[in-house]
Amino acid sequence: MQITLEDAPDPAIHRLLFQQIDQFNDDTTGLLEPARPLSLVLRDPQQRAEGGLLGMSYYGWLIVNQLYLPPALRGHRMGTLLLHLAETEAVRRGCRGIWLDSWSFQAPAFYERNGFARFGELAEFPPGHRRHFLAKTDLQAYPAAPGVAASGVIRPEDQAAIDQALSDFNNATIGPGPGPHGHFAVLARDAAGAVQGGLWARFGRGWLFVELFILPAALRRQGFGARMLAMAEAAGRARGCTDAWLDSFSFQAPGFYARQGWREFGRLADYPSGQTRHFFTRRLTEDQACR
Repeated sequence: MQITLEDAPDPAIHRLLFQQIDQFNDDTTGLLEPARPLSLVLRDPQQRAEGGLLGMSYYGWLIVNQLYLPPALRGHRMGTLLLHLAETEAVRRGCRGIWLDSWSFQAPAFYERNGFARFGELAEFPPGHRRHFLAKTDLQAYPAAPGVAASGVIRPEDQAAIDQALSDFNNATIGPGPGPHGHFAVLARDAAGAVQGGLWARFGRGWLFVELFILPAALRRQGFGARMLAMAEAAGRARGCTDAWLDSFSFQAPGFYARQGWREFGRLADYPSGQTRHFFTRRLTEDQACR
């Protein structure tokens, strides 16, 4: 088995790793619940996305990945409307809760006014700011609102437009941040070069995020996982990252990450039913003091 770090991995590998994790989750929990996208898009007269909410429901929870409003639409309760529409759709899908994250320079207080509570935070992310993690479990359905409908499909052009708008807002508010931005993969390939498992990570603003990490049963308990995680941490340091974070379900590997020196900073209970989602962080510089 060959373990390699790849700076420009094929996006198809990301899909493969996600499918492997999804299959492991289903086999382990017996919950056959595929991830379902959620798209609520505000469009201009030319039908181009100028704002909206994008997310995904999975294992009984809805995660809001992006919520953006252009300046002209702020202060008119459009953000609250989008949250209400997302919450209504979450209820329709049978979700027990919603979670999201928001930097301190964005809108954590807005989410709290809409019933969200903080369950964890990361300091100095980015430097001089905090990243807040918030959740809401007392969900309710709201009356239908004209003009915006929930969709189970996220159009690539909508995703790109909202990603760019959020990036522009962040850069205009606090600057582009230190160091490079990007992604890489640490992959386990067999003798034929086929990917048997791996780790996919993103980095930017001085932080590393381990998005996906999966190894087949035959490669576990042999030190491959610890070696691959250490390679990812070293790659993060080489790219200017001082800290890292990730999350892991209780039926996955929270004990493994704790043994590798990662510290739990938050958790969501009953996610999925009877299980817990754990959130971990690790200092990557020589000073391992917890933040």
